[in-house]
Amino acid sequence: GAYYIRENDRNTTVRNSLRDKQYHVCDQTLCGEGKGRNDAGELDSEIRKDSNTPWTIFEALNHGGPAYWKKHLDKLLKNYNTHGLKILFLVAYIDDDDFKNIYELKSEGNFEKVTDRYWTTLRTYSPEGCKCITNSCQDVSEIYNPDALGIKVFQCLYEDSVGKHTVYHFFVHIRKNR
Repeated sequence: GAYYIRENDRNTTVRNSLRDKQYHVCDQTLCGEGKGRNDAGELDSEIRKDSNTPWTIFEALNHGGPAYWKKHLDKLLKNYNTHGLKILFLVAYIDDDDFKNIYELKSEGNFEKVTDRYWTTLRTYSPEGCKCITNSCQDVSEIYNPDALGIKVFQCLYEDSVGKHTVYHFFVHIRKNR
């Protein structure tokens, strides 16, 4: 049967885990500009140093391929970061079915192939008005996930008119319960 978990449900799980660790997390916060630029953008989560001071933005997506990921990176850097935050998170949830449906790959062993494709894209793509400082991009997966359990983390530095912003790109392989 169809296997699908809504992005908001996954984000709620992350939010609750962060709150359990005493982080100040506001979800579905309105900030910046929406995609039509007529309304405020809806952040997945804003994590704050205290109840009033923004520290970072957590933007997530159920994986829909590279174009969909680029759209979210654009929103994160261009539309949502009105405070000029220095650290940002973009998380892509990749289900087993994504390997077959998007990449025409079998599930087993293909998480690395998919994330390798993103590694190339990360070093060559910059949203309009931003510059990806290519030599700043690093695979930092071993720092955040030393056991390599279905999570890849890439760190890239972007520069725009406000300053420099480090984006941590998380790719999380969501396995079906078998």
